[in-house]
Parts: sequence; structure tokens; C-alpha cells
Amino acid sequence: MKNSLMKAMKDSIFEVLETMFYLTIEINEDENQKQTIEVLDFNSCKLSFKGPFTGYFYTACPEILLKKMTINFLGVDEEEVTNSHMQEMVKEMANIVAGNMFCKLDVNSEYKLGIPETVTEDISFSEENTDKQVNIYAETFENLIGFKVKIQ
Repeated sequence: MKNSLMKAMKDSIFEVLETMFYLTIEINEDENQKQTIEVLDFNSCKLSFKGPFTGYFYTACPEILLKKMTINFLGVDEEEVTNSHMQEMVKEMANIVAGNMFCKLDVNSEYKLGIPETVTEDISFSEENTDKQVNIYAETFENLIGFKVKIQ
């Protein structure tokens, strides 16, 4: 399960961030990298899901990168971007990446995605990847985006 989930996550992250947000990324494959992403520096959200397994999909993105992504996605000028736009963008990114990931994981299964919620506590991406939890870091030239699936 862990390997197939990681592959589906990586493929989805690449596809969505490169085609929808015009970002060149690398996936950090070092499982020894331990990170806790603090909400003071990042906009974060979680998205519940139900299907063959149930849990949460988490995303955390630094504000400076999220602003760039919002500009690229909405086609607006920098001065038009608000904090509300950026918070909605991180939620939209989570929704798109998670939906794409579940399609890649198993096209014959149905998953129901909840409504993305803002996360106000720090998110730890430092736990070991297991069959119940997968953490992936996507790196741009200047920033790090955290993705996590936690199965209940």
C-alpha cells in the first residue's frame, strides 16, 4: 500500500503543480528528512476522504509561493491577490492533487472528498512513511511544499 500510494501521490503532485500552476518541482525522496511545517510560515489545509480507506490529505505551502501560484492560476496581478485568495488556493490545490491521486491509485474505486478546511495547528511531516501515513515534500527552486496522507 505504501509504495502504490507514494507513486500515485508523486505522479499527481508533479502533474498538478507543473500543468496547473506552472511550477518546476522535484520530489525529495530522502525519508530521513524530518520536517514540521509551522502554520506561521505556511498556509495549510486538510481534506477528509472516504473510500476503500478513510483519512485525511494535508497540504502546506509557504505564503510567498502560494502568492505566485495564485497569480498563475487566476491570471491576476500581484497587488490583486489577498490572503483569502491564497487560503482558497491552498484548498483548491489539495482538492485537485488528492482527486488526481485517488484516480491514479485505483480508477475502479470511488472516493468521496470532503470540503478542505484551514489547519491552524502545526503539521508534522516528520513521521516515518508507513502503510498508514505517507509524507512527501515537493521542492521548487526556492520553496518546499508538504503533502501528507494519513489513513485512519
